[in-house]
Amino acid sequence: MVDVSVRKRKDAAWRVREMLTVPNWAIMELLADGKPKTVRQIYSALGKQFTRKTLILSLRTLIIKINVLEPQHVMTQRGYEIGYVLSKPAFECMESMRKLNQQIEKK
Repeated sequence: MVDVSVRKRKDAAWRVREMLTVPNWAIMELLADGKPKTVRQIYSALGKQFTRKTLILSLRTLIIKINVLEPQHVMTQRGYEIGYVLSKPAFECMESMRKLNQQIEKK
């Protein structure tokens, strides 16, 4: 018999569940405008809703495990820093989820 533990299985359903957690979704909504944001900008925007540790873990999950954020150089007052933008598939997924939410709310 094949061992299919929930912790080891990282399929499409796992990926969607991880994307829909509250802190991950908040970060994705923040980046949905298409403009790259640095980690400092993400912290300043969402720091009152979530702890710093939660945001660090969420960014790590979105960047490394799910691959929905892409790094990009951003010019700031301090010079160039690494910012993050949503990947094209993640952006399309967010748009479809928003449309689905609007359709459900209309009914």
